[in-house]
Amino acid sequence: MKRFKLFASDVGLFITLAFKDKKYTENTTSNHIYEIDFLISVGNKICPIEVKSGNYRAHKSLDMFCDKFSRRIKDKYVVHTKDYKRENGINYIPIYMLPFL
Repeated sequence: MKRFKLFASDVGLFITLAFKDKKYTENTTSNHIYEIDFLISVGNKICPIEVKSGNYRAHKSLDMFCDKFSRRIKDKYVVHTKDYKRENGINYIPIYMLPFL
């Protein structure tokens, strides 16, 4: 079993370690920087999690990440302060449901 030490601000390093394939981790030059808040691994897939404190309708980072790594994604989550719903393949979950992921 492999273990990774993840620092709160170093998700990019975790992605590099998790997917040692160069074609998945190679950076492309862009005008925008998008970050995912958390990642959960399920088998050989990952579940990106974006946390929203207020307006949860915009989740550009999650969308861009899922477009780039679509074949590696199992489930997508947005954690917010509203009730649970599933829309367009994204699970919108209230904060109290986090321990169940």
